[in-house]
Amino acid sequence: MPDWSQYLDEFRRVSSGPIGGGGSPEAQLVPLITRLLEGLAPEVRVVQEFRTGLGRPDMAVYHRGLLVGFVELKAPGKGADPERFADPHDKRQWKNFRHLPNLVYTDGESFALYHEGGLVRREVLRSPEDGARVEELLLHFLYWNPVVPKNPKELARFLAPLTRFLREAVVEALREDPEGRLAQLYREWAGDPTSGRPGRFLPGVSEEAFADAYAQLMAYGFLLARMAHRGTEPLSLELALELLEGQHGLLMEALFSSNHPQALKPIGPAYKLLRRAIAAVDPAPFSGGGADTWLYFYEDFLEAYDPELRKDMGVYYTPVPVVRAMVRLVDDLLRTKMGKPLGLAEEGVTVMDPAVGTGTFLLAVLDQALTNAEGRFGPGMRSHYATEVADRLYALEVMVGPYAVAQLRLSRAIEAEGGRLPPGGLHVYLADTLEAPDAPPLEREFFYERLAQERREAARVKREVPILVILGNPPYDRVEGESEEARKARGKWIVQGKKDPQDPNSPPPLEDFLAPLRALGKGVHAKNLYNLYVYFWRFALWKAFEQDPKRPGVVAFITASSYLTGPGFAGMRAFMRRLAHEIYVLDLGGEGRGAVREENVFDIQTPVAIALVVRYGEKTEGEGLAQVFYHRLSGATREQKFAALKDVQGLGSLRFVEVNPSDPHAPFVPGPTGDYATWPRITRLFPWRHSGVEFKRTWPIGPTKETLEKRWRKLLKSADKAHLFRESGDRKVSQEYPAVLGKGKLKAIALLGPNDTPEGYLRYGYRSFDRAWAIVDGRVCSRPRPPLWRTFGPKQLYLTSLLTKPLGRGPALTATALVPDRDHFSGRGGKDNPSCHLTNLVCDESKVVGQDEG
Repeated sequence: MPDWSQYLDEFRRVSSGPIGGGGSPEAQLVPLITRLLEGLAPEVRVVQEFRTGLGRPDMAVYHRGLLVGFVELKAPGKGADPERFADPHDKRQWKNFRHLPNLVYTDGESFALYHEGGLVRREVLRSPEDGARVEELLLHFLYWNPVVPKNPKELARFLAPLTRFLREAVVEALREDPEGRLAQLYREWAGDPTSGRPGRFLPGVSEEAFADAYAQLMAYGFLLARMAHRGTEPLSLELALELLEGQHGLLMEALFSSNHPQALKPIGPAYKLLRRAIAAVDPAPFSGGGADTWLYFYEDFLEAYDPELRKDMGVYYTPVPVVRAMVRLVDDLLRTKMGKPLGLAEEGVTVMDPAVGTGTFLLAVLDQALTNAEGRFGPGMRSHYATEVADRLYALEVMVGPYAVAQLRLSRAIEAEGGRLPPGGLHVYLADTLEAPDAPPLEREFFYERLAQERREAARVKREVPILVILGNPPYDRVEGESEEARKARGKWIVQGKKDPQDPNSPPPLEDFLAPLRALGKGVHAKNLYNLYVYFWRFALWKAFEQDPKRPGVVAFITASSYLTGPGFAGMRAFMRRLAHEIYVLDLGGEGRGAVREENVFDIQTPVAIALVVRYGEKTEGEGLAQVFYHRLSGATREQKFAALKDVQGLGSLRFVEVNPSDPHAPFVPGPTGDYATWPRITRLFPWRHSGVEFKRTWPIGPTKETLEKRWRKLLKSADKAHLFRESGDRKVSQEYPAVLGKGKLKAIALLGPNDTPEGYLRYGYRSFDRAWAIVDGRVCSRPRPPLWRTFGPKQLYLTSLLTKPLGRGPALTATALVPDRDHFSGRGGKDNPSCHLTNLVCDESKVVGQDEG
């Protein structure tokens, strides 16, 4: 036990004496705090100023050879509450340090213990009697151990901060030593523009993307090894490599190359904490639970690791409600239209995700297949089918970070069901889908032999393995504006290769989309085809339908929806119609740009759609064009769309509209064609839309002002105002409400005298041909829509229509100079009133003061 009296005497001398040696005030505390910590327990070692990647805490503390945490010193008297520091440097420092898993702040007198930014305990040492409490705090710090997770959700949140810690350490190391071994590894993986050497694992990525991939590779590579480790010996690097070699050979190779001692040196603390934490994980609780438990794992990980990274949906993950709906649609198609009673569980149903990311689609396929098998044969067959289905799942991924995650999630899900991985490991390959099926493999180098082998195997799958279902979420990356060389480089085989490698005059696969476009005289729109999602569509159509014209096939993608109607995609639509028998489009909307916006199922501004392109076998020329079926998903918000997707159990649960024009180039959506279809929509001309006023009671609306004045006086004189008023949940006579025509709050109706007046009596657009009067007052109108009243004026014209339901015979809109009722257009729920000025027929956006404030 420390001698606290002696400690306090030394602290007072240090804090009151002159600063020696030109050091900072906190530097004077280093010897004192070092002796304190090293005297608390055996085998404690303090190392000064360790780089962590999140800054440089003054001390790193080891206990029994393991790094346990960090200590940040502050000048005596400054305190140990970083939330109260005013100095900008201290604020920036705390913003970084708060991510550390075990950290003590101290000024020699005050001590505060933090775990990942959360305060665990704070003590102040003013007398020797306080020493016992400070000692408890410091022992808590020294004997820190990671909280061992018990399920995949806990594991995701456990792993995330440690992985983030390592990522930031890598970023800092790259910036501080651009010629170090870690920077050399970055250029080796990403490519070196100065020498022209191509990247191995991460071609063309930034330093930040490399750091992210490196950290996730470390986390998921070692975690996968830990899950396979059943012995009692420590999980050394050598043992981890041995455990991965059989079924995860490429991960073994990547881990081997990334664990060079000189590369690890500048990121040592973060690396050691991650390794220590993973070593503490017990694999036993993760041996059961089934495939479904791993479906949300990466979403939970991203939420804790980096919420902003979740916005990069096209690269990392697709929302689970979207994935499940797509998988159910495919499964239903197989069962009801393709003679596969077990759907995805049927023998011979091969599935490929050409941009697998972290494996969410294949996890959902596995789960659906096992559900089908259980429904037919009982739960005892899940393990058998887990093994059987696993051998029919194929995937390609170009990024090593998501690849490592996919390997972990799929392996654990299969084994959790009692299944076995295919001999040699999963058919998940670190390879570029857009490389030619006959492209030469990577140069055979000693350290990258497994990578070359995996790319050869991926090319063989492209050439030789029959795939019945191709599904997923290809990346979206528009590349127009780049040079022709850049376009070819991005599209690879699709843009610059030969569709038939045996024919020296064979055009590239993308030419099947481009040639019809040029023939229509619309070549100017060809730039829209130079997009990664289009390249992936082209690959999938080739693999599913052209590689063997006699074979049935299904392509199910969620992508940007521009190909549904865009003029640049006319050739693509014609090609798809000629290849397939049926095309099902589930339009999810989500336009986030322009005047009229809608929430997206992703955190992006580009509208998206799900499409299922189906061929039931060989298609003869006489069969004509594919039938196209279109459905627009309901729901204005992301949550409403997710809810609607959960109700999608199969094709029969959607009310599709047939879209079968004679022109193969026509859009995949219903509607007019010809010149009329090119005219701008009324909602584009008048982009400000707003619901009409909704009173929720009829007495404030009448034929004359005098009638309403009588009703108002009768209300104020009534002994039972609540009954006469017709109260609703949002309007009570006993409460105050905001004014509509003025500012501030209005006095409760129950407190008004008999001579008090409402805000106003104004003419009101009750129905299209029924101009009325209304008591315009925030207390009597449940949805007063203040923006409509604020735009009201002698030059204002309101156009009303029904935009939420199909219109029947009659006018498409009506006009009124009065503020319109919600049901103004047709008396049955009219909505969305585009606002314009009659004088110049343009939207007066200066008067749009906000959203629905009623």
